[in-house]
Amino acid sequence: MTLARKILRTVALLTQALATGPLHAQRAAPDATATLPRVAMDAYFDRLARFGASGAVLVARGGRVLYGKGFGWADRARRVPMSTHTGVDIASMSKDLTAIAILQLEQRGLLRLTDSIGAYFDSLPEDKRTITVQQLLTHRSGLPSYFVKGDDFSPLTRRQAFDAIRATTLEFAPGTDESYSDAGYVLLAILLEHRTGMTLETFLEREQFRPAGLRRTHSYGTPALQRSSDIAHGYLGTRDAGSAATYVVTSDYWVVKGAGGVVSTVEDIATWEAALRSARLVDASRLALLLGTTEPTPRLGLAGPPTRLASGQRGWIRTGAQDFGFGVGAIRYADDSTVVVVAVNRQPEEMDVGQLRTRLLADVDAFVMGTPPVPPPATGAMPVGVAGIDGTYVLDDGSTLRVSRDADNVIVTPDGPLAVELLSYAGDTAGRGQRLALATRATAALAPLCRGDLAPLRALFARPSQRLETYLTSAVCTDSTARVRAIGSIPRWWTRTPSRMPATLLEVASAARTTRMRLEWEGDRISAVGGGGIVAPVVRFGATTDPAAFVGYHLGLGASATLHWVNTAAERDQLVLSTAGGRRSVARRLTGR
Repeated sequence: MTLARKILRTVALLTQALATGPLHAQRAAPDATATLPRVAMDAYFDRLARFGASGAVLVARGGRVLYGKGFGWADRARRVPMSTHTGVDIASMSKDLTAIAILQLEQRGLLRLTDSIGAYFDSLPEDKRTITVQQLLTHRSGLPSYFVKGDDFSPLTRRQAFDAIRATTLEFAPGTDESYSDAGYVLLAILLEHRTGMTLETFLEREQFRPAGLRRTHSYGTPALQRSSDIAHGYLGTRDAGSAATYVVTSDYWVVKGAGGVVSTVEDIATWEAALRSARLVDASRLALLLGTTEPTPRLGLAGPPTRLASGQRGWIRTGAQDFGFGVGAIRYADDSTVVVVAVNRQPEEMDVGQLRTRLLADVDAFVMGTPPVPPPATGAMPVGVAGIDGTYVLDDGSTLRVSRDADNVIVTPDGPLAVELLSYAGDTAGRGQRLALATRATAALAPLCRGDLAPLRALFARPSQRLETYLTSAVCTDSTARVRAIGSIPRWWTRTPSRMPATLLEVASAARTTRMRLEWEGDRISAVGGGGIVAPVVRFGATTDPAAFVGYHLGLGASATLHWVNTAAERDQLVLSTAGGRRSVARRLTGR
């Protein structure tokens, strides 16, 4: 797992849970008394699927399903559709299960939250012996997030994981700060196996999956997961990353065990919350501890104050995402028993899967609150003669538009300031000067980085950050041939409060490789850095009734532009982009047919 993913991954650990009640069905059966606009929601998600989204959503209240739908494909090659009972990798949402498991041990007297882990592991070095169980749960241990090289599925034994965690350098003294840590939850899983004599997989099956009534939730490497027939494939753009059931076929997946490694469904996630609320998993006093109504504080992984949602309501959000196209999220509203669960199994070319998941949570939240989001445009089948549109087109400033196709869309990938501006800001020129100036400042600050001069970069940070310095140095200074250029600027649609303040997209090219990253701005200062899924603001264009005209839609930005392909005897090989405010730009073919 890369440091870029560490920076990108947003895992807000919540939760308050649901009232009891059955949630399973082969098809989600909405409550007859529900007021959700189910027909409009069906049309909305069907249209999203036409523009590249794939996943499942579920809304439950009081333990009853109000709405459930799958959209897109669980297995594109076999044309198997997504559904509310299709299994997906829940990534860091698995930490919720680990946190409850630790409270179950505490409830049985097998440990105390205030215990130092040195009491259980004699071989820990002195700097880690004083870490408490509570600090591991609350990401306040000082352990780094990632403790070994390689991806989540690299084989690693429990002994190897423990030794690797022992050898890490603490990021801060235990209890003095907070930093998200996968390593901390892996260590909790090791502690659980040490105290119970059971594997984590066996404990979760006996103490949570069965008591909660989870029918399609399984740990990595278990026979039950291997036997499951309804497990989604993860997709990175058009690349099939395989079924989640095949990622790990052994119990030695200790890179993520305790921090990830569970496959579930949107139905089962809602069912688990119902079981938690009904005190079938932990007693009322532990539930109150989780909900932040009793000491100790800070929160124990799942709890904390409710967040103000985009709809204005208060609720708890918990999420997970991984590198092979899966993202999951849940909202539990503070003022009633409603829960929203979404799952995504495809990372589109234009955005990180975690950003798409967050966007879908906001969409369903809007429907629940009676303020439906603006739907994507309706589109038809691709016209027969559109094959000739493929190629690269150039705008007046030298920016380019690379055009390709899939079964549903004409796909336009911009490269260069004007092209990115046109598709990201829909032709809105307000603030363009500021955006260009920020991009120039960023590239100038990164230029001396490889010479060891960090002063210009530090001057741009909104707050000091050794982590961002380390990431940027490793990303930019690949070798002596590395060069940095600005691709363009995009609005920050993926944040909790979407902002038209830009994120500057940068490309670092060297003889060995080419990588891309984004710098997120607060005013004139850099607030965050990420890599991951954002490559450029790719826009998909769907067919209209005019065989030469296409309507554009971006999964993060919404409606973007209309595209007209001019290929007549008088004017050949031109693309005409029309954006908001009547702005019209012409691009001429540079390469292609």
